[in-house]
Amino acid sequence: MVKDSSGGVLPGVTVTVTETRTGFVRTDASDAQGTYVFVNLPLGDYTVAAELQGFKKGQKSGYVLQADGRLTADFTLEVGAFSEVVQVSVQAETVNTVSGELSRTVDRAQVQDMALNGRNYMQMVTLVPGAPLVDTTAPLDIMTGLGINTTVNGSRQNASLLTVDGGFNMDGGSNNSQISNVGIDFIDQVSVKTSNFSAEYGRNSGAAINVVTRSGSNAFKGSVFEYMRRDAWDNNDYFNDLKKIAKPTLTYDNPGFSLGGPLAKDKIFFFGGMEWKRIRRLTSPSTRTLPTSLMRSGNFSQLTTTIKDPLTGLAFPGNIIPANRITADGKAIANVYDAMSKVAAQYNDNVLTNNTVFQDNNPFDFRQEMFRLDYQPTGAHRLTARLLFDHYNLIEPSGTFITSQMPTVPTNRLRPGRNVQINEYWTLRNNLINEAKFNYSGNGQVIPPVGDAWKRSTYGFQFPQIYAGGGNYPDSIPDVDLTGGYATFRGAAQSLLSPTWDYSFMDNLT
Repeated sequence: MVKDSSGGVLPGVTVTVTETRTGFVRTDASDAQGTYVFVNLPLGDYTVAAELQGFKKGQKSGYVLQADGRLTADFTLEVGAFSEVVQVSVQAETVNTVSGELSRTVDRAQVQDMALNGRNYMQMVTLVPGAPLVDTTAPLDIMTGLGINTTVNGSRQNASLLTVDGGFNMDGGSNNSQISNVGIDFIDQVSVKTSNFSAEYGRNSGAAINVVTRSGSNAFKGSVFEYMRRDAWDNNDYFNDLKKIAKPTLTYDNPGFSLGGPLAKDKIFFFGGMEWKRIRRLTSPSTRTLPTSLMRSGNFSQLTTTIKDPLTGLAFPGNIIPANRITADGKAIANVYDAMSKVAAQYNDNVLTNNTVFQDNNPFDFRQEMFRLDYQPTGAHRLTARLLFDHYNLIEPSGTFITSQMPTVPTNRLRPGRNVQINEYWTLRNNLINEAKFNYSGNGQVIPPVGDAWKRSTYGFQFPQIYAGGGNYPDSIPDVDLTGGYATFRGAAQSLLSPTWDYSFMDNLT
């Protein structure tokens, strides 16, 4: 609102907002009630000026507009020469006096300066009141798994809505993971709306978490970075030491770069970058119980339990099953345990509980490319295009979503994420504004088994398939459970082929 020094409202005052980094300018006039409003402004640092003939010009600076933010800039103009200027520097607003929603914004300084193990932006949501750290999963596992793993105000961990620049960023198949894990150096802000927000943020019952990507400005700015971890800098886990398990190996590198600036001053800006994540490590040690080599050959003399012949009902002499009584598939099951005992990190060939420790290679390779272009031909027209491409390659020894108790079905999780957006903001007249947005996000997730450990032919299984064709992997070993606490194992029947794509077009006329 604009008033004079006596408190009367001033209509017809020319109000100009200027974004200082890009030179973006929009102008309007106060109405008969002395009020004015600007909507759909780009994020940034703003100066606001008010001028009317016969009054000193008022100018206020220091406004920082955040994602979906609301700012108030009231003026009291003094009578005086039109050429005189009253300048005021304001402090950033800390209380939202316009909207009833509860929200928090993590700004660029916080985003880039915080030490994040795994450099996953979802970790920053836990800075918001009402978002406790409830998931004890290792940060690197959360990062490679792309899970949401966050609860806000008591909601379930998969109840939050994830967006990038307002566009959908969730796997529509599981509703529990991201499409694109936006690189920390490519983020301007992370906005977290926890409750009482507008219905346009519907779909999910929990929080609305929006990542705003960085854009260029009139100044060229860039970065080159390398984050790393090495097992040489770590102590061994306390329980590993107790069990005489060696310290897990770990090599983690996260290099990258970014660059932004003008293509045409005050008009066209670009921002882009790439980052890589390379992890070479072992899975966390897991203890399992395997049959001994004697038991795998049919010799159960180490057990006190009597083994009876199912044909005669009599005990096998010496608790030893003759070789000619063991079927081909029985031998194949024994061959699986024999092979697993040889790839185990530790194996004790005695009748003991948890006589085996598995620690397997779990390599991860990731690359992300980001590019954004902003074009503002006039204060009334603004166009934005943004690309996010993820290249994801992970080997999981126990199978992705299969979780075999032994590494019988290592899978190669290939999850190329794609997130593309085009926006147009158009002020048709000072009280009619249109925002059009197209967003495409998805991943062609394919998780085939790798190696030979999952194949029937590796162990000699002979049983016929129940269904013709045998699914996508007809040579897969079966899923096997044994009583007595022995380790179970799984085949490739559950290997996932799960492409998911989401196209959305939105238009808001205000």
